[in-house]
Amino acid sequence: MDATGRDMLHKFVGALNKGAPHPLDWQRFHDFTINAHGLKRAYRVDEVLPILTKEGLTGEEARRFIYAYEDGLALLRRYDEQAH
Repeated sequence: MDATGRDMLHKFVGALNKGAPHPLDWQRFHDFTINAHGLKRAYRVDEVLPILTKEGLTGEEARRFIYAYEDGLALLRRYDEQAH
């Protein structure tokens, strides 16, 4: 993972309301997902998950965001396929 991605994840987790993510938390995470989508090769889950857990998320919390990450990338790829 490049420095931009790591920085975005660190900022996301540092500001995250872990009990109940705030809409701004989701916005930061979506920004990370959009950034990853725009790269030649999106970040792999095995790159993202360890950063989330090292930054203090439980396995369950981290998986919640991993699922959102995978769904977000799939949605963005589908959008691209439709040539919008």
